[in-house]
Amino acid sequence: MKPLVLAAITLLSLGMPTSLQAQEERSIWSGVYTAEQADRGKALHLGVCAKCHGERGDGAGEPDQPQAPAIARASLLRKWDGLSLAALYELIRNTMPPDNPASRSEQNYIDVIAYMLAMTKVPPGEAELPPDPAVLDYIMIGPKP
Repeated sequence: MKPLVLAAITLLSLGMPTSLQAQEERSIWSGVYTAEQADRGKALHLGVCAKCHGERGDGAGEPDQPQAPAIARASLLRKWDGLSLAALYELIRNTMPPDNPASRSEQNYIDVIAYMLAMTKVPPGEAELPPDPAVLDYIMIGPKP
């Protein structure tokens, strides 16, 4: 009898969506970060990231720094089109800053991404972006609809 009950529970659970399965894909353009979060990200960007990526995120960093790509506006949308914020978050979290990767908190990294979105003119929303790749995997980067 136990194998039969276990099989029934397994079949029922397969038909029931988990919280991750129930999530639907959405766009960065649907208000995925807050203005306050972007403000925190701006302070971090100006303190660390701008040295290489420029104050405007255009890749025009300080002359004594290595050349770096633009991280906002059309460049961000073009390079990351069709990819999730999870992919961007993981790359930044694991490689930035180049001289000390993964040295910031997860919240710091996601706040910087919120600022990158703000520089790209993506409108803010009511809820903060969480530093959770499982959630970020459902938020897609792409051109303005």
